[in-house]
Formats: sequence, C-alpha cells, structure tokens
Amino acid sequence: MYGHFKGVEAAVGERDLTSKDETALDGGGTARVVEAANHAVLDGFTVRNGGIYEGAGIFANSAQGITVANCLITGNTSPGSGGGIYGINANITITNSTVDKNTANPGSYGGGLYLLNSTSIIDHSTITANAGGTGGGLCVQAGDVKVIATWFQDNHADYSQSGGGAVYNRSCTAAYTNCIFVNNAATYAFGGGMYNDGLRRQ
Repeated sequence: MYGHFKGVEAAVGERDLTSKDETALDGGGTARVVEAANHAVLDGFTVRNGGIYEGAGIFANSAQGITVANCLITGNTSPGSGGGIYGINANITITNSTVDKNTANPGSYGGGLYLLNSTSIIDHSTITANAGGTGGGLCVQAGDVKVIATWFQDNHADYSQSGGGAVYNRSCTAAYTNCIFVNNAATYAFGGGMYNDGLRRQ
C-alpha cells in the first residue's frame, strides 16, 4: 500500500514525501489502525488515533517480511503494550519513518514500539515524545534489533522498577549505530537514554 499522493503522479517515485499532503489511516481512538500480513508494505501513510489493548497503531503478530517506510505513526494509545507499533514473533523493517506521541500503559512496555522475540531493523527514523512504563520510545525483548541513524528525543518511561526512557533492551541481540539521544527520561527508575538488561551485543 502506497500513500502520500497528490493525484497527479504517474508513478510511486514521483511522490513528494516532503510535502504536507498526507494519506491518513485513523482509528478514531477506539480501534487498531493496521494489522500486518506477511510481506506487506506500508509506505507513505499517517497512522493515527489507534486505541486498543496492544499495538494500537500497527500490530504484527508472527508476520514476516514487513516494511514500514515513509510513515508517521502518531497519537496511538494502548492500555497494554506497544502504543505505536507492536511486533511479536515478527520480521519488520522500519525506514525513514517517525514514531511520535504514542502511549502505552505505565505498567507495560514500549510507548512508541514494542518488539518481542522479533527480528527488526529501524533505519534513518525518528522516535519522539512517546511514553510507556518500560522503554518509553522503544522496548526490545528477546530477538534481534539493528537501529541505524535514528533520533530519539523526549521519550519517557514511567514504571518505578525498570526504566529506559528512550530504549529498553532485555535478553536480546542489539546494535545501535550513529543514533542520537536527546532529552529522554526514566521518570522513577533507571536509564534515561538506554537501559540494558541481559543485552548480548550492542
């Protein structure tokens, strides 16, 4: 699925992704916005206002070969984990996208993204102003994650017994390359920028 068209393009490559035009998928605050399937591509969309227990914006359950590109994931709220994106047993690549102002329960995981037992790449993206209990911006448990040239700013974790304002890594294999961390906070616990628990590689 490709969005962000003005309606005058003859090909996907003619889109102006810097323009203010948007193609929005809106959950209305009461539903999950996107449920991923194997080898699905979501490119050029705003995914907003999801509201459901887990994965309010995008939910990927055992889906393989998923690509999220040139997307804005914003304003999604989960009373469980993974306000913006929740991947479990999945394979997902996120590139040139923004995950902003998403929320998970203060007792749960991953305000912006929660990746559980998944193989993931986050490349040239922005993760900002998200809030969760453990891992305000990004929470990774088990699996493998590679994060490249990604900006983490103004994320916060609010659970009193863990932390990881921007990132929480637990029992996973992780590599962070050329990333920037600005003004993230663990409100009541540890690791304003990053909290590592049983990390196998960084």
